[in-house]
Amino acid sequence: MNLRLLFLSLSLAVAGPLAAQTALPPAEPDSKQDATPAPKIHDFVPRPIPREPHTVPPPAEIADSIGAFFKGLEQNEVRKSYTTFLTGSRLGNREEDVNTFVDRTQQALAIYGKINDFEVYDTRQIGSRILVTTYFTALTVAPIRWRFVYYKPDQKWILINLVFDDSMQDLLE
Repeated sequence: MNLRLLFLSLSLAVAGPLAAQTALPPAEPDSKQDATPAPKIHDFVPRPIPREPHTVPPPAEIADSIGAFFKGLEQNEVRKSYTTFLTGSRLGNREEDVNTFVDRTQQALAIYGKINDFEVYDTRQIGSRILVTTYFTALTVAPIRWRFVYYKPDQKWILINLVFDDSMQDLLE
């Protein structure tokens, strides 16, 4: 069973009785005001709490590295950009992962066109040792979102995760 369907099934199973318990009684309509509608089941499905993005760049050592990475992608030097960018990270040590990143990036560039620009969207630090920064690249057809996760075990930030996608739906809600 699809995980999303399982979640929806579970949330409907929980929300159904909850909706029945919390439904507002029908209001007496008066001439000045319409009746208040009862809550719908989908009103009880949990949604992420939105927060405003923190659009400041990450620390210089991270921002410079990401900037060089995107500039290489702008030049269509995909493999070279990943090889340089991932050096020193555990992601760069796994050739299969590097090949996957290169292949998917080349596919994205074939679909959405050339990278024309990039900008930081959000940077947040989680505790003192984890930093998550999100960038957008402006391509000819549509943007791509890039999320970089860094870990600082001692004095230097190390990339531990990289994800990119073309989904913008969660940013629009």
